[in-house]
Amino acid sequence: MLDDDFLTKCFEGKTDCIELVLKIILEKPELKVLDARTQVFVENLLNRSVRFDVLATDNSVKNII
Repeated sequence: MLDDDFLTKCFEGKTDCIELVLKIILEKPELKVLDARTQVFVENLLNRSVRFDVLATDNSVKNII
C-alpha cells in the first residue's frame, strides 16, 4: 500500500482496518482507534504545511479540564 490513492481508497471510512495496521506497526495489541481520517491536510502559516496519509485518535487521549 505504497500508493496514496490506493491507501486512501482501502482505508477511507474503515477505522477497524486502520486500527489493525496501527496495532501491528506500533506493536500495541491493546490499541483502540476512536476516529480516523485519510489524506488530512494541516496548514501552517509560519512553517511548512503537512498532509497526513492517516490521522487517527486512539483511546489513550486524556481529556484536559
